[in-house]
Parts: sequence; structure tokens; C-alpha cells
Amino acid sequence: MSIKNTLKKLIKESIDIIFPNYNNEIELTYYNDNKDIYYISNIIVELDKKLYITDKEIFNRIKEKLNNQKIIKDIELLPDNNIKIFLKEEYLIEKLDKIINLDKDYGKNNLGNNQKINIELSILDKDIDINKHINTIINIDNKSRIMNYCGYEIEKEIYINNDKDNNKIKELTDNYRVYIDKYTNNKEIEDNYQIEDLLNKIRYYNICSIENNSILLNTKEKEVLIDDYGNYTDYFKYLTHIYENYNNYDRLIIINNIEIKEALNLLNLDLDKIEIYNLEEKEIQEDSINYIRYNSIINETDDKNLIKITKFNSKIDKIIRNIENKKEDYNNINNNIIYNIINKLTDFEDIIVESYKKDNLKIIITYLVELISLINILIERKSFFNPNIIKMFKSSKIVINNSLNIIGLIPIDEI
Repeated sequence: MSIKNTLKKLIKESIDIIFPNYNNEIELTYYNDNKDIYYISNIIVELDKKLYITDKEIFNRIKEKLNNQKIIKDIELLPDNNIKIFLKEEYLIEKLDKIINLDKDYGKNNLGNNQKINIELSILDKDIDINKHINTIINIDNKSRIMNYCGYEIEKEIYINNDKDNNKIKELTDNYRVYIDKYTNNKEIEDNYQIEDLLNKIRYYNICSIENNSILLNTKEKEVLIDDYGNYTDYFKYLTHIYENYNNYDRLIIINNIEIKEALNLLNLDLDKIEIYNLEEKEIQEDSINYIRYNSIINETDDKNLIKITKFNSKIDKIIRNIENKKEDYNNINNNIIYNIINKLTDFEDIIVESYKKDNLKIIITYLVELISLINILIERKSFFNPNIIKMFKSSKIVINNSLNIIGLIPIDEI
């Protein structure tokens, strides 16, 4: 949890005893001058509108709670009734130790509580243009990466009518460093016991009819389940596949077959457990892996930020070597820039959650650009006097690496 959200939680706990139903957002603004690192909150001003209690009493209750926290150095009541919360520098340094110790696990959380989720691309065309699906496949990969970081157990699957095309898809996904857990085709469904189970369910709900010796599902399009020769249709095999996944996973995400929703509704399945949507399919022009994956998120032609965020790790490595080998002299110019960066690094955990909840990986890219810009200010000023500078750079590299991993980009020095 970021420092800001940690403080918000502590303030909320401190006022619960006097105003337990206060659910408004607690505003906090971060400041860093040449002397101190602190936050300003207007919580007393906000509570003053609601309570018959003096500002001083509110402040004392908050101070009593916060004074016992290792994050807090001091708390002041300002003349305008805002409160000023000073942070301990040693707490910030402890945050660096946490990042370094967690390394690749830094930023991971248990939001998903290990729910098993199947993310599937359904390719049901008879004549398949494989290349037009790569944008969707990359989107699935991106979605699975952020969900894995948020504690979901993800399986990526591609369902295709014709197994002869599986090798083409595998080759294509390997080219873009996308790992698909499972490939399924309709031939694998015929001997599945679930097909009879589903047929019995369809009969039980009386949602089928017989026409010209064929059994049809009572959807708008009257989809054929068993043809007049007694053969299971491709549609019925695919529906069985979805039904089986429904029984085996906590949640399904089905991409590019929104029409199946009507059938699932007829089967009285819990549609809250199933997310179905279509993505725009488009041809991908041959280019670098990073460029294609980056533009699948940003959808812009300007790759200036792509170069900035994928090159930066090699720059950090060089700086660390120079500091350790004392090849350069560094000046003590505003060490508090370092604490701005540390504060930004602690935001990473909340950035991951926000990006997942809003289904928007651009949030991570924006965060990366802002973090790198802050570090560049430090580098330009050569403000490296602080003894914890190497920890800060190592922590920054971990956060940048983890961010790149989530959005599927490869540092340039690893390509």
C-alpha cells in the first residue's frame, strides 16, 4: 500500500470512534521542502461541518492515534485547521528494503484471492486469417499479466474449430512472446461426457425443438445441436466446451463470441460469472515486439515514451557502477528529491490495483514515465550524497522491471 493510502487508512481509523459513518474520500497532499517530508489533510475542516465537537478535540483524537505509528514523525494543527503530518525518513528507507527484498514479487497483491479464471479467444471462422487475431491475443496476454499480479489464477486458452490451424497460432504467439496455456478444438469434445450432460440439461429446461429430424436450441437463430444424421454440430461442441469451463472455473472471460450469451442465458447459467465481449480485430504490421505490444495498449504512433521506459534500466546500471566505483563526484543538492522518488516507488502497489480495476494499462505507462522523469532530475543534479542512493536506484530498477513485465515489454538491453 502506498504511503498516501496508508495515511488515509490511519486517519479513517482515528476518526471512526467519533464519526463511524464517515465515508468521504480523505484528501491528502504531499509536500517535500528542503527540511521535511509531509502531507496536508483538510479532514478536520470536513468533519467540522458535521460534528458538534471542537477542532482541537478532533485533532487530539487523530494525533493520539497517529503518534503511535512508525510512519509518523510529528503532527501539527495549522491555523486554517488543516493538519500537517510529517513522515519519518527512516520509514521511507525501510520501504526501499522491502522493495529490494520482494524483488519480482513487489507490487503483487491478493485482490483475486486465487480465483481460477479462464480467458479464452474463440476463433470459430472456417477460413482463418491468423494474423488478424494477434492484437486480440496480445490483449489477452496483457489482461492475464495484470490479473496474475492481483492474485488471480489465470489460464489462457484459444478455442479453434480446425486443429490444423493450431500450429500456426502457436508459432505466431511464440513470435510475440505470448504463452497460451491451452489450445482446444471441436474434435476433442465429441467423446466428452459433458456433451450428454449438457444435452440432458437442455431437455430438462425444454429449450430445444425438433425440425426436419434435427435438434435445435431455441435461440433467435435456432442453432442446430444435432443434425439430421445424428451428428453433434460444431456449435454444440463449442457450447459444451463453454459449459465445461463454466463448471471448472470461478469465472470465464470469453472474447470474440458475444452471440453465445443468449445460449448461456437459456441454460440458466450465472452470467455474473461470465464476461463476454468482442475486440476489434486488425492486421498487425511486422515490427519490433515492443512496438507492437506497446501500441496494443497506447494505440498511438508516437513511441518516444516506449524508448524512454525500455532503455532506462541500462542507464540505472551504469549509474550504480559509477557510484560504487567512485568514478564520478556527486554533489549534495537537495537530498529530498530522493524522498520524492521513494514516495513515488511506494505508489506502485496501488497503481497495479487501479490499473486492474479500471482495465487500463496506460495507467502503468504514465506512472513509469513520471517515475523516470523524477529520477532523471536527480541524475541531472547529481544529488547523490545520500548514503541510501544505491538502494533507491536498485529499488527503481525493480519497479521498472516489474512494470515492464506486467505490460509485456522487454528492456532494450535484454533484447
